[in-house]
Amino acid sequence: MRVRLTRKLATCLDGVDLSAHHCGDVFEMPHHEAELLIAEGWAVPVVPSEPRRMSSGIAGQLPRTQAEHRGRHPGRRDVHVKSEKR
Repeated sequence: MRVRLTRKLATCLDGVDLSAHHCGDVFEMPHHEAELLIAEGWAVPVVPSEPRRMSSGIAGQLPRTQAEHRGRHPGRRDVHVKSEKR
């Protein structure tokens, strides 16, 4: 289990050796040892964050519906005129 050490009053707590760690350190440890540190108020669990998802799939691009309407005036329709070939 991954934990963040929030306080350290000794180098060892009920057989859990913390001599290599300092306050603020984040590290993996056996689940039962992590639960002990959390229960004693010496650590908090660290949950991995989910990667951020982009709504459009590509950074910097607007979703298609917004990109299509960008710069248009409300109530105004675009008129496409075909030019005749001579």
